[in-house]
Amino acid sequence: MIQYAVMNSMQGKYFGTKFAVNMWKPEVQVPNEFSLAQTWLANGYQGTGCYNNVCAGFVQRSNKIAVGGTYNTVSQYDGDQYELSVLIWKDGENWWLQIGEELVGYWPGQLFNSLGNGATIVQWGGEIVNKETDGKHTGTDMGSGHFAEEGYKKASYFRNLMTIDETNTLREPQGVYPTTGHDNCYNIKAGDGGTTWGKKIRHAERFGVSVKLTEEEKRNSRAEMLKAIGDVGPVVDAGGIIASSSSPDLESWEDLGSQIENFDCSEFPTRIAGEIKSFSTEGWVAPKLSKRMDKFMLYLLTAGKKALADGGVTSDEVMAEFNKAKCGVLIGSAMGGMKIMVFLILGMIIPIVVGTFPGKSKLSDLHEQEIKLRLKQLNKPAIKSIHSPDGDIIDCVWIYDQPAFDHPLFKSHTIQMRPKSNWIRDKTGGNKTYIIHQLWRTKGECPENTIPIRRTTRDDLIRSGSIKNYGRKSPPPTIYHTDGVQTEEVHEHTCVYVDYGQFHGSKSRISIWKPNVLRTREFSLAQTWVVNGDWDTGLNTLESGWQILHALYGDKNPRLFAYWTGDTYQETGCYNLDCPGFVQVSRHISLGAALNIFSTYNGEQYDFLLTIEKDQETGLWWLKFETYLIGYWPSFIVPKLAVSARKIVWGGEIVYYTRGQGTHTLTQMGSGHFAEKGFRKAAYFNSLEYIDTSNYPITPSPQHLETTVTRPECYNLMVGSSQRWGTYFFYGGPGRNPQCPRT
Repeated sequence: MIQYAVMNSMQGKYFGTKFAVNMWKPEVQVPNEFSLAQTWLANGYQGTGCYNNVCAGFVQRSNKIAVGGTYNTVSQYDGDQYELSVLIWKDGENWWLQIGEELVGYWPGQLFNSLGNGATIVQWGGEIVNKETDGKHTGTDMGSGHFAEEGYKKASYFRNLMTIDETNTLREPQGVYPTTGHDNCYNIKAGDGGTTWGKKIRHAERFGVSVKLTEEEKRNSRAEMLKAIGDVGPVVDAGGIIASSSSPDLESWEDLGSQIENFDCSEFPTRIAGEIKSFSTEGWVAPKLSKRMDKFMLYLLTAGKKALADGGVTSDEVMAEFNKAKCGVLIGSAMGGMKIMVFLILGMIIPIVVGTFPGKSKLSDLHEQEIKLRLKQLNKPAIKSIHSPDGDIIDCVWIYDQPAFDHPLFKSHTIQMRPKSNWIRDKTGGNKTYIIHQLWRTKGECPENTIPIRRTTRDDLIRSGSIKNYGRKSPPPTIYHTDGVQTEEVHEHTCVYVDYGQFHGSKSRISIWKPNVLRTREFSLAQTWVVNGDWDTGLNTLESGWQILHALYGDKNPRLFAYWTGDTYQETGCYNLDCPGFVQVSRHISLGAALNIFSTYNGEQYDFLLTIEKDQETGLWWLKFETYLIGYWPSFIVPKLAVSARKIVWGGEIVYYTRGQGTHTLTQMGSGHFAEKGFRKAAYFNSLEYIDTSNYPITPSPQHLETTVTRPECYNLMVGSSQRWGTYFFYGGPGRNPQCPRT
């Protein structure tokens, strides 16, 4: 029997690891047993391979280190400590091994058919083989032969744990969690030792055979455990072990006796309990992982994944709707059988199950560190912070500390404060008596040489449903995908556009409204798209306008936004400044911040001038709001726009989720009223202009505009022209109505 005390990281793709491991000489009881400390980089397990150079595989380069050789120094209990520095990383096709400063050799990539795109799990820790001689647990030590809580100089350790990402950058491991087979035989403790020790773990064994309890001690132990659970209520595992989310250390109670047959719940808050005598993990948990896992955790993971699948909760979109921080009972499922009464999934299962379907690995209870690291990445040091009336915090960040400079291609970039070529002259906007700005501006302004950035909060990350992909649109097509194919995520559009040309930009005035948006992850927007490429070969877009998106911002206020993608919304691009890309220069406008006013039905109407224009001399695409130059997108992030755009689009869009309901959403577009209602009642774009390759503004005639209206019975548009407004269109609608009842 193999037993482990390891730490695991399963948060994405890994291309290597670096760590320091403490060296000991544990006692191994019988010849066919072993004790080791190592790292694992894995993506499935197969029947090939061997130790050291026993079979063809590892290619050695070093003439100083012999793999399989003996070390001449080991640590002593309460004495001198010795350690090895180990580095494994993927360079091209091969996986290299370095010990200390010595490059030992490599495993050729062709040895592995599952590691070509990186590993999905990294593990660090100890392992022993227990032959159970004479039916007893082995006396073989793990590590120093002492439990982890004895600490430095007494227990063995790993320290400075790091993982390597696809850019060969060392990063702190995220979502780290322990796995132990028998906590009363071998255990593990983790901590953060700052800059000297970094992420550290200690693992060790309690020497000798496990302690056996009398029947009275077993009964007393169970009673104490039940009392400790208190008002939380129990979760029952396959071995009859009772634990709760407030008792994370109640694991591996196999020595407490035989499985329970029944117990009296009358004295405890929980009124339902039961037991499952056996279960299979086949098809749900990797075989080698199932051997390592504690039985309680293994049952909880397997049964939870089955229950979620039975309930249809198998995708990120459905999972994101759950507030994982507040879930109590997620799913309760009854299963019949001889000894099976009821299986109840409580809040404790949320951290273990959510996101653990194939290809996903989000262990919610261990996300705190990942959240902190992501917030540190997103939120730059502030020279000044401004508290907006809507609850936002706007950080005034030194202009060269903005997120764009996290991009490697910006390392030597000099910020351009304004276009070098001649900028087209803006119209004044007629007799406007109002000023469009943002709510935070009522509480202050940012100093010179800083830019205002909306601070991302912990709630923002949790609400978005994906820490890694925060600030990104989902890959399914947005505009142009109007073939009627029904999917879970539905996009509706009312747009006008010019196509198959060479364009250097777009101008328009966009009316501001506050439509009703039904659910957290649905949105409603009005924007312009500057486009080149296509869905099949790679779409490059620059986008800006106003939107309402509760999942991103936490409220339903109309907000100024920008977006870009260089690969059809797949791996590149984001909203606002949520990733490196857009370079901001304005200290007056914060992308993602709420606008100060919006139009009302039959009341005052408010709009703003939005311009996207290419600087012919530098190739930068500038974004302008009213008279404010906000900043620019460099062409190298959208290479298909390096010369010009092929298409300019103006219009409205909403997104909703069908969930198999069959009814259309009530989420509104524009004002929530159809285009034929006209001025003061329907939303509009006016003063439409595209910019030609001479950077001259051209007003397209209505008859030369093409239109896209996905569901005219739900949302529609009407195009016109006038001397005052130039070319314009009204658009929008209420969504579900007698003519638009279903998806």
